[in-house]
Amino acid sequence: MKLRILFFVHMVVMLILAAGLLLAPKTIINLFGLTVGTTASFNASMNLVAQLLGATLVVPGLLSWFAGTMEEAGARRSVAITLLIFNIIGFGVSFFVGMLPKVMAAGGWILVGLF
Repeated sequence: MKLRILFFVHMVVMLILAAGLLLAPKTIINLFGLTVGTTASFNASMNLVAQLLGATLVVPGLLSWFAGTMEEAGARRSVAITLLIFNIIGFGVSFFVGMLPKVMAAGGWILVGLF
């Protein structure tokens, strides 16, 4: 698989997840099997955290987009290593902190699979 195609797929996944978290945080949180509390302050806090996560996921998505058009091989390799480290950390957190202690329901495997 060409690196350009891998960057494109990564961009699409990250930007779709970011848009979902920014525009419909409660829906995405429920999709992963996380429960939102019953109090208004807890709902607002969970939405804020989800939207902040969505805002941060825009960065790797845009980085993937820009890296796909880079001509210099060294720069593309550096971006690929950076995104690999990002995905390893995301996988580790979603698997070891989210799935193993059963914080997320079965829908959380979607998040683990995305990383």
